[in-house]
Order: sequence, then C-alpha cells, then structure tokens
Amino acid sequence: MENQLRLLDDALICHLCNKILSEPKTLPCQHTFCHSCCEVWLEKRKTKHLTCSLCLRQFTSLSLYELPVDPKVTTLIKMLNSMVKDQETLKDHSHKQPLKGILKKDSSSSSNSSMSPINEEEEQVQIKTKNNALNALPQQTIQKDKSRKAGETQSKEFEKIFLENLLPCHSFSVQTKNDIDDPFIHDIVNNARDHLFVVDYANNMVKCYDSQSGFLQRHTSRDLCKNPIGICRLPRGTFLLIEMSNIEDDVFKVYELSEDLYEKAELEGLNDNKSITVIKQMYGDNSVVYMGDKYGRIHQIYLNNRNASKSFQTKLNRIFHMSADNGLVAVNDGLHQGKTSKAVHVYSEIGELKFVYKGTPNHRFRYHSGMTFHGDYLLICDFWEHCIHVVFTRNAAPVRVYELKSSLQIYCPGAIAVTTTNELVICAKDVLSKKTKICVAKYLK
Repeated sequence: MENQLRLLDDALICHLCNKILSEPKTLPCQHTFCHSCCEVWLEKRKTKHLTCSLCLRQFTSLSLYELPVDPKVTTLIKMLNSMVKDQETLKDHSHKQPLKGILKKDSSSSSNSSMSPINEEEEQVQIKTKNNALNALPQQTIQKDKSRKAGETQSKEFEKIFLENLLPCHSFSVQTKNDIDDPFIHDIVNNARDHLFVVDYANNMVKCYDSQSGFLQRHTSRDLCKNPIGICRLPRGTFLLIEMSNIEDDVFKVYELSEDLYEKAELEGLNDNKSITVIKQMYGDNSVVYMGDKYGRIHQIYLNNRNASKSFQTKLNRIFHMSADNGLVAVNDGLHQGKTSKAVHVYSEIGELKFVYKGTPNHRFRYHSGMTFHGDYLLICDFWEHCIHVVFTRNAAPVRVYELKSSLQIYCPGAIAVTTTNELVICAKDVLSKKTKICVAKYLK
C-alpha cells in the first residue's frame, strides 16, 4: 500500500509548487501543472505563449484558459485522498489493539510469574515490524537511489529538446567609439522587450543594446560609474548597480540607476557593510532581491519592508556570481586571491543546500563565471574551459555541455542571459578578432 501511495503521489505532484496538483492542466507535451502555477509561470516570464516549465516547449496556438481541467488526473487525486484516509484508519485501528502475543512478565510476581500465550500470527506481525525498524535506514537509502535514478531518466528524456550544438543566430560588437579598452562584460540583464543591459567593467559603463539588431540605444556617461560589476532590474524599471568603490580595500557599494541610464543614487541601508558583490532578483517576486557578499553570505532583502530582511551563511568563503529563480539561489565564488572552489552551490530560499555541481567527468569546472536559470534548468558558463553547462535542477544532472569554440567561434564566456524567445545571449571573445562581442544562439529544438 505504501509503495502504491508513493508512486501515485509522485505522479500527482506539480513540479512548480511541489504540492499535490490543484485544478490540473495537462499541456500537449503531457506535463501537468496546477492552473494557478501556470498563471504565475507565464506572468513572471512575461510571455503571451503557453510554455512548459519542464521541457520549455511553446504552444503558440493554445491558451491556458482553453485547456480543460484534466479529468483523469482529478480522479487519481480523489483516489489518492481515499487511499490515504483508508491507511490512516487502519493505522489508528492497529494502534488501539494491543499485541497479545508479546511475552510479558507480570511485574507483581516473582520468578514464578506467568507468561501470556503466544499467537503465531501476531508473532509474525511483531517480527515483521521489528525487521522493518531495523531496515529503515537501508530502505531510505534505496528509496533515495530510486529517486535519483528516476530523476536521471527524466533528465535524459529532456535531452531530446536540446540541440546537440548551439546554432548561431547573429552576433554584434559591444565596443563603442568612446571606449578606451576592449569591453569586459561582467554582468547582463534583459527586460521584457529583450533590451540587453550590459555591465562593461573595463570602460566604466552600463550599455543598452537591442538583442535582435545589436543597436546601441544608450549608455551611461563615463564619469557616472566606477568599476561596475553587477546589475539587477527592479519592477519599476530602474536598476540596482554594484560598484567596486575601492579595489585595494575590496569595498563595494550599491546604487539605484535610472532607466535612462543618466543618473544614480546611493540606497540607504544597503551599504552598511560595504561587502555586497552581486545582486539578483527572484523571477516572479517583485518585492525581494538577493545579494551575495564577500564573506559568503546571501541576504534576502524585502524592498517594501527592510526590517523583514534576513540572511544565511553559505559554504563558500565569498560569493561573486548569482542567479535566482523557482525558489532556488545558485552561487559561486569566482576567483579571489588565486583561489576558486570550482563548484556551483544551489540553495533554497531559506538557506537549505540543495546540491553542489562541479561539472562532468569530461568537463570539470576550472573557473565558473556567469549563470542563469531557464525553467527547471541552470545554465553555467566556464570562463577558462570555454563552455556552457546545462543542469537539470530537479536532480542536479548535467543535460548538455556546449563547447563554444567549435559551435560559435567564441571563448571566455563571462555573462549569459535567456531572451523571451528562448535564445541564449552570451558575452564572450571572438576567436578571430579577439574582441568582446555578444552572440545570440539557439539551444532548443
């Protein structure tokens, strides 16, 4: 009965909220989610097209509201609730009935005390119960192994949606006539219109490009920014910008940058420790931003109520890159004083370590740089190995490793983003010219 319940429960879990499905909607790809979860998913992705968060397929001719509630899944949920109630009733009944077959000594008597008679059937129940208790730990290990293998099978099925190699769409230079040095893009963020805001550390600028045409729309003045390294877009359209105000003393400051990139202002309360190194917003939650600092801590900042903000310590000594989505926060430590952990740590919003990813046997991390979530996948750049890892976050299994030199003729990827049309935006250096550029490519079939 318990095994049946477990299998039925796994089949009826929504992958977005990790709860039993409510108003289940089954998409044409046969993945099922709660109706309300689909609404939140589409809203935070700011897309008009129905999209599956697991296989990332888009259904342009179908609306969420046109999909009926899946009657088969609804029936199974009712069966599950009924089975759970029946099992609880059996457990309650068995607990109320004492095991008469247990040999027990009368405490009021001496060595001549009598023993209760042994019932063979109840004795077998007692032995079975004892064996189950003794085998509890191994059974848990076996169950975890089964879950891991099931997750690996699931991630292998999802491999079918990814291209074997990245397919280049177009690319463009990010160097302007006012640049003194070749740009070094440390961070990138895009908006709903797929305008790319790139942080050029080498030229002390934030630049805005159209992702399709590559047209430079605007940029900050040279004296506005000083050593910018991180950017995060706020719901009202402005940006949070991180600068290394003092490189020698490793001091950082957070500013609010206007949408037109003309002015900035220091934010009160965010620069108390001057240690914030990276900042990102959790997609779909407009009230919270996540900040990583040079001491390995993650700060959850509530923009509307700073008193409710909280933080937790990671296993890293320093945080330098971050991405947040689907209730997960992925961080790495970059390179500091010649040292790097060569691993990406993924935490829940409350600070629970979910998994640590160190690459594959054939593609171990050397220096992890930018990363971004896309649905249930985490895309991670390896700056020195010139590749991008695609990781299925449900079981931390690698789905694809894209080598950039062979597919896109670029190397040293520093920052990455995904457009609303599911295209990759990669900031890297061109193999031939050795100049920094932005490359837009497809990675989904």
